[in-house]
Amino acid sequence: MDRTTVGRALLQAERTGQLERAAWPALRALLLASEDAAVVAATAALRAWVAAQAAVAEAEQAVTAAQAALDGATGAAALATAADALALAADELAGRARQLAALEADAG
Repeated sequence: MDRTTVGRALLQAERTGQLERAAWPALRALLLASEDAAVVAATAALRAWVAAQAAVAEAEQAVTAAQAALDGATGAAALATAADALALAADELAGRARQLAALEADAG
């Protein structure tokens, strides 16, 4: 959806009181790309949520990689090292998930 289409969707939303569902991804991208101070301030919660969601996804990937390393570990030393890495990755994921949950709770 290009900016002209977003513009039409915004006009339609103004007239009907509802934003077309298909318009949201383009509008969201436009808002998040803006460097205008007022827009940045107005989208602070959205920006924080998007960043937290990305951090959770990254932490999930780290847990998956650590689990794969644990599954492939042979020998006690390698198993211990892989288990430590998995525990650290899981702790990181738990912390990131708590941050995301707090943002979602604040949003109502």
